[in-house]
Amino acid sequence: MHQEAKHTTIAGFSLGGLAAFYATLQNPHVFGNVLSMSGSVHWKKDDYENAIPWIENQI
Repeated sequence: MHQEAKHTTIAGFSLGGLAAFYATLQNPHVFGNVLSMSGSVHWKKDDYENAIPWIENQI
C-alpha cells in the first residue's frame, strides 16, 4: 500500500460524493485524488440564502 497522497483516491456517490470532496479538501496530505459521482454539492445548510457554501468555492 502506498503512503503518498498522490496514490490515494477517495470516491463517493451523491451525499457520499460530497463527503469525499470534503474529506479531500480537509485532508490533502491523505487524499491526492477524489472521484465525486453526482456529488451533492448543492446541499443546503441553515442560513443558505445569506452565505455562499464553502464547498462550492473550492470546486
